[in-house]
Amino acid sequence: MRILKFLLTSFTLLIVLVACGGGDGATGDNNNEIPKMVEVDLQVDDRVTPNEPIQFKTFVTQGNENVDDADEVVYEIWNVQDGREKSEMIEALHSGNGLYEIEHTLTNENVYFVQVHVTARNLHVMPMKHFVVGDFTEEEVEALLHEYEMKKDDHSNHHNDDSHETEEETNHNEG
Repeated sequence: MRILKFLLTSFTLLIVLVACGGGDGATGDNNNEIPKMVEVDLQVDDRVTPNEPIQFKTFVTQGNENVDDADEVVYEIWNVQDGREKSEMIEALHSGNGLYEIEHTLTNENVYFVQVHVTARNLHVMPMKHFVVGDFTEEEVEALLHEYEMKKDDHSNHHNDDSHETEEETNHNEG
């Protein structure tokens, strides 16, 4: 008799758990649907003049839809000489139709990186590009980028896992 009571109780509990399994009100069809990625198109001129305003534009879409409700769009800018440790964070302005942008002036001739940090619809996307401020030959640009990569690799080899902390600290300081 005890075994029958135990089995009946277990079976009832199992039915209750299965019935409550879809508890957030979503139908089974929606749970199987894979959300579309947020696409980020970062645009900046490859070569710019020192002391002249630079247009940084980012178009954010999801599928065929413009994303006008991004939680955060922040540009991170640094040059290869100073390194990412001295990057500048600038919050973008939303201009509508999925466009987020800033205008910024750089005075020093150098090779720069820009990485836009986009948080939208529970996704975080961080595309990055390099661009040149000033008059450098293609060979000089390649040499500066190579030197930057060597310094970056050398720095991470000296500190082992510390390089991960730096990235996390950079991401933490975004907001």
